[in-house]
Amino acid sequence: MAEASTALKKAQEIAEQAQVALKKKTTTSTSTASATTTQSQTEDKFADIDTNTFYKIVFTDKLDPEEKKKAVAEALTFTLESTKEENSTRLKEFTEFKRYLQNERKRLAQEIIKMTDTGAFSELQGVIEDLNSGLLEFDNRMTPLTEIIDAVYKLRLEGGETVLGVFKEIKEDQAAEEQRKKDLQAAEGKLNGFDSQIKNINGDLAVLENSRSNRKWLGLGGLKDDAIRSIAEKKQELADVNGNVEQTAQQIEELKDPSKARDSKYAQFAEQKSKLRELLDLTSEEHKARQKDLVAAAQDFVNTSDMRVGTVLSHLEGMTGQIEGLHNVNNGMQSVYAIMTEASKDASDANQKVRDTLQPPKEGGETPISQMQRDSKKQAVEEYITNLDSSTVDTMKTYSDLTSQAVRIKQMGDANREQVSKTSELHSSGIAGVADRLSTVLQAVSAAALNESSEAARQSLASMTDKTNAVAMQESIRTAMGIKEAATGLNKAVDDLAAYGEVLRTSSQITREGIAEIKTGMSSLEESIKKSQKDLKEAYAVNAEAAGLQVADPSQDNKPAPAVVEKKKTGGSPFDTFNK
Repeated sequence: MAEASTALKKAQEIAEQAQVALKKKTTTSTSTASATTTQSQTEDKFADIDTNTFYKIVFTDKLDPEEKKKAVAEALTFTLESTKEENSTRLKEFTEFKRYLQNERKRLAQEIIKMTDTGAFSELQGVIEDLNSGLLEFDNRMTPLTEIIDAVYKLRLEGGETVLGVFKEIKEDQAAEEQRKKDLQAAEGKLNGFDSQIKNINGDLAVLENSRSNRKWLGLGGLKDDAIRSIAEKKQELADVNGNVEQTAQQIEELKDPSKARDSKYAQFAEQKSKLRELLDLTSEEHKARQKDLVAAAQDFVNTSDMRVGTVLSHLEGMTGQIEGLHNVNNGMQSVYAIMTEASKDASDANQKVRDTLQPPKEGGETPISQMQRDSKKQAVEEYITNLDSSTVDTMKTYSDLTSQAVRIKQMGDANREQVSKTSELHSSGIAGVADRLSTVLQAVSAAALNESSEAARQSLASMTDKTNAVAMQESIRTAMGIKEAATGLNKAVDDLAAYGEVLRTSSQITREGIAEIKTGMSSLEESIKKSQKDLKEAYAVNAEAAGLQVADPSQDNKPAPAVVEKKKTGGSPFDTFNK
C-alpha cells in the first residue's frame, strides 16, 4: 500500500486546484466569505495535526504500507511501561486522526461538489429547444414542397388529360376569382351609388314636405296635390332603391365568400388540385426562395446539432475529470483506512495478549498489593480494548462505506465513459451521417421536382401531339371529303353532260323535225303563195272578165258560180296554210 499517502495527497492537490479555479469563478462575496470563515475555523481545529502520532506514521514517505500498519498497530497497543493516561492519550490521538480524515474526506468531497457542472439542465433545455426547433423548421419547409410533388405525381399517374384538365380548371378558377373581385368591386360601387340616391331622395322629400310653396293657403294649409303626388313618387322611388340596396348587399355577401367551389370534373382530386394551384399561384422566384429556405433550414440543423452535441461532449469530458477526482480521493482514503483497519486488528490481538499477561497466577500466592496493581492494570487494558474495539468498528464502517463509494464511482465512470464514447461518435459520424442524409434528401426533392417537370412536359407534348394528330386527321378527312365531293361533282358533271347530250340529241331531233316541217311548210307556203298570186291576178281580172260576159239568167241568180266556188274549196287564204 505504498500508494496510500501518495493517492491521498494527489486527491488533496486536485481539490486545492479545484478550489483555486472555483475562487476565480465566484461572484458572490458574502457566501464566499462565509464559506472561507467556516473552512478557516475547521483548519484551525486541525492546525497541529502534523504533530499527531498516527498522522506522522501514515503520511510519512519513509515507510511502506506494511511498515505503516505495523507502526500504527504498535501505537495502538497498550504498553504496560506507559501510564494509563499515556495509553489513553494515544487512543485519543487515534480518534482525532480519524476525525481529521473524516473532515478531509468531507472537505475534498465538497471541493468536488463545487466543481459540479451547473449547466447540465441548461444544456438539456438548449438541446431539446434548438434541435427540435430546427427539426420542425426543416419539416415545415420540406412538407409543402413534397406535398406539391406528390400531388403532381398522383395527377400524372391518373393518365389521360388529367393534369391538363385540372390545370384548365385552375385557370378557369383564377379567372372566376378575378371576375368575382371585379363584381364585388362593382357591387360595392353600386351600393355606394344607392346610398347617394337615398340621401338625395330623402333630401327631396324633406323639401317637398316642408316647403311653404308646396302648401295651400299661402303656405299655411295642407300640401298641394302636385306635392302629394311628387312625395308619393319619391317614396316609391325610395322603396325601389331600398330594394336594390338589399339585393346588392346580399350579392356582396355572396361575392365576399371566395370558397364557393365551382363545378369540377375532378372533384376526387380536390387536394391535389389545391397543391397544384399553390404551385401555380407562386412565381418562379418565390419557389426559388422556398427551396433556399429549405436548404438554409437543413444547414442550420446540421450546424446547431454540431454545436449542441459538441457542447454536451465538453460537459461530459468535464465530468470525466470530476469522476477521476472522486476516484483519487476515494482511493487515497481507502488506502489510509485499510492501513488503520488492519492495524486495529493487529493491535486488538496484541492488547489481548497484554491482557492475558495480567491474568491471576495459577499457583496463587499473590499479595493484595500485587493483586491490586495487577487488577488496576488489567482494568486499564480492558477499558483500552473496549475503546479501541469501538473505534475499530467505526473504522470498519468507514472503510466499508469507502468501498461502496468506490463501486459507485466506478459505475459512474463506466457510464460516463460510455456516454462520452457515444457522444463522440454522435458528434462525428452521427452528425456527418445526418448531413449526408439531408444532402441526399434535398437532392432527391430537387430530382423529384425535375422528374415531375420532365414527365409533365412529356405529357403536355403527348397531348399536343394527340391534338395535332386529331387536327391533321380532321384535315385529312376534310381533304378526302373534298376529293369525294370533287368526284361527286365530276360524276354530277358527267351526269349533267349525259343529260345535256340527251337534251341535245332530243333538241337536235326536235330541231331536225322542226326544220323538216319548216321545209315542208315552206314548200306548201311557196305553193300557196303561187296560188295566192294567181288568185290575186284573177281577182284583179274579175271585173274585166265580168264586163265581157253575158247577162246571167235571172233564174240562176241564186246559184253560185262554179268556178269561184271551186277556187274557194281548193285555194283559200295563203295564211291558212302558214298557220297550219
